[in-house]
This record gives sequence, structure tokens and C-alpha cells, in this order.
Amino acid sequence: MTLVDEIALLKPQTMSWSNLMDIPLSGFHALARCCSQFEDTIHYCYTLNWPTEVFGTCISDYVVKFPSEVERLMNKTIGSEATRAAKENGTSSLLLIPIADTPLNLCGYT
Repeated sequence: MTLVDEIALLKPQTMSWSNLMDIPLSGFHALARCCSQFEDTIHYCYTLNWPTEVFGTCISDYVVKFPSEVERLMNKTIGSEATRAAKENGTSSLLLIPIADTPLNLCGYT
């Protein structure tokens, strides 16, 4: 059984398609029909113009340029600063330190 068959067996009422519209229209229509073989599914789609370069939206954009700043942010969120702050404000028994998350998420939050 193919993935398209599995989708069709779910009998979706609607399906949202993102940048798959970047494929030829005939290919998209054939794929959509296969996904709708057991249900009158409403398909809607949109496409985004993804930029080729983005700078400044994620801490990993700066890892090479500002390694000491990244280290400071990591220490603030999962290192000794976070441990000290949790002890000082009485949350060390409530929070898991270091926080169990990815460094990218923690730096982005900070």
C-alpha cells in the first residue's frame, strides 16, 4: 500500500497543500485525485516565495560571527546562570535544570 492510498483511506474532507504547487499542475491534480479517491475532498493550496538567504532570524545565523555571545546565551538558559537563578528564586525544585530541550530552541527563546 502506498502513502497516497493510506491518505485516501483516511477519507479527508479537506487537504492543504503548501509548496507542492511548485510541481507541474497536471502532476498535482493527479496526486490530489489519488488522495481523494474515496471522498469528495476539498483541496486548497498556497505557495510561498522562499528567500535564498536569510540573516538574523535564528541564533545559528551568528554562530561563526559571535561565538562568545552564543556561549553567553546558552549559559544563561541551560548553564550555571540558569542553575543559580533557579536556586535564588526557589524554582529549582520545580524546574529541571539544565532544561531538557534543544540548544536552538533555548537560544531562540532567550
